[in-house]
Amino acid sequence: MKKLSLALVCAAALMLAAGTAHAYAIYNHLDYTVCVQNSASQFFLLCDIRIKPHRVHNGAHGSGLKHHAAMWKGDGGCWITDYFDIPDGGYARIDTSRVKIYKHDGREVDSKDFLRMDVKDCPGPIPGK
Repeated sequence: MKKLSLALVCAAALMLAAGTAHAYAIYNHLDYTVCVQNSASQFFLLCDIRIKPHRVHNGAHGSGLKHHAAMWKGDGGCWITDYFDIPDGGYARIDTSRVKIYKHDGREVDSKDFLRMDVKDCPGPIPGK
């Protein structure tokens, strides 16, 4: 009986430790849908993640996001960032001029400015995909 009690206490401690893992998040503060892509999805004109206006996307617990870029299409044209990484459990805030990346404790670690693309039609993502 003592061994069973000890095993239950250990299992509860492990579950509690696993529950403290943070999920990454991306906050979209734009009036436009944002497409988050890695290099492969950019090539195939797809979105890995679509974030509707003024919404948030939550990732898997304990994970980060590696080598992705953000893109949005607005009245002023096409806007895209360079690739960025969100640390495990961190988050990103997207506004009209940049993506700011933070650790889970709120410390800013990076930012990527949006660059306007001078093209007639915005490249990908293909609507409906």
